[in-house]
Amino acid sequence: MTDIRLQRMAHTLVHYSLALKKGDRLAIDAGPVAAPLVREVMREAYRVGAYPEPFITLPGVREMMFQESSDEQLAYIPAARRVIYEHYETLLEIRSEENTQELSAVDPGRMAIRQQVWGDLVKTFMNRSAEGSLRWCSTLFPTNAYAQDAHMSLGDFEEFVYGACFLNDENPITRWQEFSA
Repeated sequence: MTDIRLQRMAHTLVHYSLALKKGDRLAIDAGPVAAPLVREVMREAYRVGAYPEPFITLPGVREMMFQESSDEQLAYIPAARRVIYEHYETLLEIRSEENTQELSAVDPGRMAIRQQVWGDLVKTFMNRSAEGSLRWCSTLFPTNAYAQDAHMSLGDFEEFVYGACFLNDENPITRWQEFSA
């Protein structure tokens, strides 16, 4: 049985944070550990009439990219990512790291190459966001890695995150609207 808080989180993300509408394309970036939330977001997006599409990043892949790719490969921007940033109506990033130190040994020069190449696409993303043609949201899914960084057990960290998101309330959207006001 799905945790009611994940259902509430998905409902809040879809209806409040992203204001998803029928026909919207929704890209969902997440790690595999966030699968329970991804499923609930997709379920809610389908109910709205949107087109959700998950993009799952496997643990260790980013580190491998920085360590094993050529400069040319590092400078490549995947076509799907370009389409999302330039054409999709909505984007949800579910931060769900399983190892928050994954990139700690990566050469900063390699990271700078990647960041420079993505600069124009990030500008497009920010411009579309500012004009309202791209609605996006970033949220956090509690993982052992985040709990360890916070010096908490996973259960305590989940309670912290879900409480901060008002997910223990029957109607978190009302609480977010009050908070916003």
